[in-house]
Amino acid sequence: LTAPEQTSIGSGFNGSLSSVPLFVVDSPENTYWRQTAYTNYTGTGWEQSADDRPISEGVPNDNRTVGSRTINYDVTVLTRPRSLPTAWQPKTVSLSNQSGTTIRASTVGGVSTNRSISKEETYTAESSPPPRDTATLRQTNGQDPADIRRMYTQLPADTPDRVGERTAEIVSGEQTRYDSVMAVHDWLESNKGYSLQTDINSSQPIADQLIFEVDEAYCQHFATTMAVMLRSQDIPARYVVGFAGGSAVGDGESLVTSDRAHAWVEVYFGGV
Repeated sequence: LTAPEQTSIGSGFNGSLSSVPLFVVDSPENTYWRQTAYTNYTGTGWEQSADDRPISEGVPNDNRTVGSRTINYDVTVLTRPRSLPTAWQPKTVSLSNQSGTTIRASTVGGVSTNRSISKEETYTAESSPPPRDTATLRQTNGQDPADIRRMYTQLPADTPDRVGERTAEIVSGEQTRYDSVMAVHDWLESNKGYSLQTDINSSQPIADQLIFEVDEAYCQHFATTMAVMLRSQDIPARYVVGFAGGSAVGDGESLVTSDRAHAWVEVYFGGV
């Protein structure tokens, strides 16, 4: 339950993942539990360029996600975290015992505290899920603010040309941003397998390896590669970390364990 400013992409695992209980969620939806996003791709990992402020002042950039509904949920932590996973997009977060603790929200949507909170403490949150229907996403005009385009299409200067060239072939003929995104998603799903015992070399460019040299990988590599492929086509995308939904442990409650750690991609759709 940490959200460092830099994160490297791993190589293969030998053996199985540990399953440490981290938090219990009481929620009407068992969704992804998001910790933070990263902005700068280094070739072998990601760096974060973000500011934060007390959440009492509002969540930065929350007006960029248009939502027609909200969900309310409680999270009880089983460790002593400073990172507070939330559903996208967080609107409010409050602690049951907030004495001396400040909750902060970052410009990339991460929620954290200024000090570790106690085990068994509960925080209550409200989030606004973004629209997911394909008609809405296909109708966006793709006009990206300059700051979004600058931050979320960044790639290292030494990114091999063949990454963009192959991606251009994959999205050729697609008429909307949504369809281009799904073409990349579907290509990865159809052509690459999932395995913790991957041959990815963590010291070499990740995306180039998965596209051209390696047949199996896991979530960090897939999310990194998809974000890089989209960026190569000037589609703003970012690498996100958190947890997949947990296991049911009661009526509306789910337990999230450390082996549910996950990485995925968020794509910018103008006006949505």
